[in-house]
Amino acid sequence: MSAARRTRLLAIVLSLLGLGCLGWLAAGVWFWPGGETAAAPPPGAIAQAPSPETADPAPPAPPSEPKQSPHPFSTERSQLQEAGFLLHHIGSALDEGDLARAIALLGEHARKYPESDPVEREGYEFIVLCFQTKDEQAVAQARKFLADHRESRLRKRLRKACLDPPP
Repeated sequence: MSAARRTRLLAIVLSLLGLGCLGWLAAGVWFWPGGETAAAPPPGAIAQAPSPETADPAPPAPPSEPKQSPHPFSTERSQLQEAGFLLHHIGSALDEGDLARAIALLGEHARKYPESDPVEREGYEFIVLCFQTKDEQAVAQARKFLADHRESRLRKRLRKACLDPPP
């Protein structure tokens, strides 16, 4: 078997093993589909790239493409996130016992996002009401909310604030 055939066979085997480029480089041979083989050029024979001083000046950059408009759902998604953050901050204010801040955040949520999470906002309003005054009317409203909204994530918090006896 000739040396050219052996190197071609080595390159093919390495290619089949997923090491195609490595096979060709290891063989040191460039194989052309027409059946010709040529030895790799000796080191230093490849032309050096021109230095920046001798190179032609770079062509001017193409004009930038116009910016795309934002995705139509991005504003809606952003508003949903902001409304969710406000509700989270209301919960944090209640956890800290800061009723004034919770009331202010509830008002801001109702003003900015009137149609976003009205059930959750109503639940927080009952929790604030129970923290302020735990009278019969507040307890009755909390019971009605719990009966009407069994899927609400505020059930435990509302029960604790309005229905559980004080510690």
